[in-house]
Amino acid sequence: MNYPQLSNVQRLSGAFVADSPEGTFIFAYDQQNQPVQVGVMLKDYNAVKSGHDEALARLKEYYDRLVILGDIKPAPTPEELAQRQLAALERLEKFESALPALEAIADAFPRINAMLKEWDELNRPTSAAPAASIPDMVA
Repeated sequence: MNYPQLSNVQRLSGAFVADSPEGTFIFAYDQQNQPVQVGVMLKDYNAVKSGHDEALARLKEYYDRLVILGDIKPAPTPEELAQRQLAALERLEKFESALPALEAIADAFPRINAMLKEWDELNRPTSAAPAASIPDMVA
């Protein structure tokens, strides 16, 4: 690990604070008595945090502009998600209430096919030319 160029080192019990061009760091000693960075001073933390906060604010501004322009669609809010799920449940309930009627129709297909075949047999011309057959309905 590359340690910053240290100047103005202040020793504390088991730790020390060191100033460098990159900031003020807090070091402690590990088991091999080597310095390990364990923190930074509050002024350095606040400087980094303010830069981070500014970047987040600018990012939010760009995001809001893209939403207004319609280039991106915002993520749904929890309320919108709840409404979508409720609508899906209502559609499912409607389907479930129609299920017995759909099953009755599906059960009727074999009888309908048998009736169509019988109709075809009864209405078959007596001449040598075969009648056009009615295709079976899919069950």
